[in-house]
Amino acid sequence: ASRHVPVFISNNFEDRLFRPEMAATYRQALEGAGVNTFFMLNQGIHAWAEMGGLADMPHNAVFDKVLAWLDCHLKGIASPGLRATPVALQPRQLSLTGPVRKHIFFD
Repeated sequence: ASRHVPVFISNNFEDRLFRPEMAATYRQALEGAGVNTFFMLNQGIHAWAEMGGLADMPHNAVFDKVLAWLDCHLKGIASPGLRATPVALQPRQLSLTGPVRKHIFFD
């Protein structure tokens, strides 16, 4: 009997250690096996998008989404958009005044 444990995957467009196309292929394999996945693609190199959350800075897009995902899957708290939009892309920042805080969601 197989277990279908939900999986959250976060990767960066310019990650050369864990290439984004490898993460996307992994997500497709999991989804094909019936595993509930959520996949984020963020700007930057390896672990760049997560750095703010690791330094406990507020409003890190990856950590905010991970916390919502954990609340949904471990506590049963409904989180709009997690299942309706299983893939999130962070658009390239066009402003030099601050980081982009939004993601583009699609199926």
